[in-house]
Formats: sequence, structure tokens, C-alpha cells
Amino acid sequence: MILSSLELKNFRNYEHEIFNFDSSRNIILGKNAQGKSNLLEAIYYSCLTRSFRTRKDKEVIKFDNSFATISGKFVLDSGQQVNVIFYFTSDKGKQVSIDRKRVDKLSELIGKFPIVISSPEAYNLTSGAPTDRRKFLDILLSQISNQYIINLQEYNKIIKQRNSILNRYNKDREKLERLIQPWDEYLIAKGSWIINFREAFLKKFELKLSEVHSHLTVPDEKIRLQYNSTIDYNDLNEIHDGFEKKLAKIKKSEIEQGNTLIGPHRDDVLFYINERELRKYGSRGQHKTVLIALMISEFLIIKDKTKETPIILIDDLFSEIDHVREHKILSYIIDLGQNFISTTLNYNETTSFFKSKRAYLFEIEAGHIVKDEKI
Repeated sequence: MILSSLELKNFRNYEHEIFNFDSSRNIILGKNAQGKSNLLEAIYYSCLTRSFRTRKDKEVIKFDNSFATISGKFVLDSGQQVNVIFYFTSDKGKQVSIDRKRVDKLSELIGKFPIVISSPEAYNLTSGAPTDRRKFLDILLSQISNQYIINLQEYNKIIKQRNSILNRYNKDREKLERLIQPWDEYLIAKGSWIINFREAFLKKFELKLSEVHSHLTVPDEKIRLQYNSTIDYNDLNEIHDGFEKKLAKIKKSEIEQGNTLIGPHRDDVLFYINERELRKYGSRGQHKTVLIALMISEFLIIKDKTKETPIILIDDLFSEIDHVREHKILSYIIDLGQNFISTTLNYNETTSFFKSKRAYLFEIEAGHIVKDEKI
């Protein structure tokens, strides 16, 4: 799949710009705060109906304007052309249409236009809180499995309803126990399915990640993943029973706190380099390399599962890594698919670096294209 063109109106600092992209590599050049990340954000929106930078859609509307639009033209691997339009307003949020037909259920779009990203915000994935790693895993799995996103949505509704009961009836234990029992059963069933799915997937994903990571770094760096669950089990077949026992054990604490304290919404994924936890001991270069390796592995998995080639976004590629890793990364992704790479290198540095590679350059200044050319 490729994104052939993108039109932005009142999006972030773009008043009105039209981009016609190369089918292979697109370099987004510019100083900080000129609009490079905003462009990548618009591409991400076009594919996943959400931002990788904010949860509030209204924040993307240009200051002193009442609306914003993103219009993207995709060409799928089958050759089919698809037009996607996002319309944002401050009062009604966002609306989406595909080929002029309004989409009411946005979750149905997830996976149809696959995309992967590595950005400065992604540092939270390897160095931040568990919620960032769960978000990465949920987005990846939602792009390759419709059943996963359905079960995840249902699970989140269960958590919301269960927490409401824990808060509302915490002083009436008898009524609380009666009302919460069926929700406990739903929680255990859906939560066990999600944990099982994640665990099974990560075992396969770890093999791909290890293979990719070995191509991007020095030979003696070995990566490992570990799924940390709030449920006690030694085997995937024990998840349901372990969930049930742990839930009964902590029920008193849940009532006191008015919150569901265990389940996949509290789980984590840990990264290790040479058996040392990356989050605690990794260098900035190691973090960046792992993030790129995660993005490439995600790309390969999604392409294999969906039979559609994802778009690749890399925001600020050249920060935090040495020249050896730069060349290894670029040589790896050169034939993967259409990619968009932003950089703060100056024009001469950028053209010199990419002169031996097919690329199209867009120079951005204050939300405007000031130069676009093949290099």
C-alpha cells in the first residue's frame, strides 16, 4: 500500500498544502517546530483514525479556525484506489468518509490501512510507564486481528461497568456482591482470552524482533521480551483459574479503592538487552535501536498477517544513533515499502546522505512546502 497524495486544511500549522508523495522514500526536512511531525501525524490519522501525539482531536485544528481536514489518496497492493477524508470540528469531533461514504464505526478501519511508526514520543515505549507498552501492543494486535479489537473493546466496557459498581455500592457489600458477580465472570473470560492472545503472539514476535535487532546493532547485543501479567499462572491453560483465584483474593482491596486492580489493562511488556532491563539500564542509542527494530518487526508481522504493505513513519531518524546504525537502519528499510523520514539535518547534509538512494525531499518551513524535489 502507498499513500499517493495528502491534502491538509487548517491542520496544526498547515493552512492549505498538497503533498504528492514518492512510492518509495519521502524525506521531510526542516528545523524544529516547522511542521514535520504534524505531517507525519496527519498520515498516521489517515491510517489509524487517531493521533500518536494527543488524545484530543480538537487540538489538531489550526488556531483561530473552526475546522480541519485531512484528505488522503491510497493505492492498495491490489491496485485499488481509496480516498479517505477526515473532517474535524471543535464541537462535533471528527468524521471520516471513505470514497464519499461516511464511516460510523471507526474501529472497522483499523488494519485496512496498516502503518508503523518510530517517533520521539515512542521513547515512552521502552522507557516509560506500562500503559505505553500496552498501547503499542494493542495497536499492533488490532491491526492484524479484528477479533482482538472486538474483545479489547468489550473488555474495556466491562472494566468501566465493574469500576462503576465498585464505586457506587462500596458501602452496601451485599448488593455489591450480587451485582458484580456476572461482571466478574465477563472480566475473567475476556481478560483471559486477551492475555492468552498476547502471550502467544509475543512468543512469535520475539523471534522476529531478535532477528531484526541483530541486523541493526553490534553482534553481542541480544534482546528478549517478557510479558508481565498481574495474574499468577505457569501455563497458558492456567490463566482462567489464576484470574479467578487472584480476583477473589484482592476483592477487598478493589472495593476499598473502587478500581479493578488486575487484568490485561494492568499488564506490562519488558525489554531486556543481554538480560539487563532496557528501561533501567539501556543507553539512548540502545533505546533508539530497539524502537526501530520494533517498528520493522511490526511492519513484517503486519504485512504477513494482512497481506497489505504498511506505511513506515520515522520521526527524527538521525537523533540518538551513530552513523553505523544509521546506515544499517536505512539499508534494512530501503526495500520494505513506502516510508516517510523526518530530519533536522540541513539541506546539504540531507542530500549528501541520500544521494545514492532513491528519495523525494520536502522541505517544510512554518507549515509550507518551500522545496520539493527528487534527490
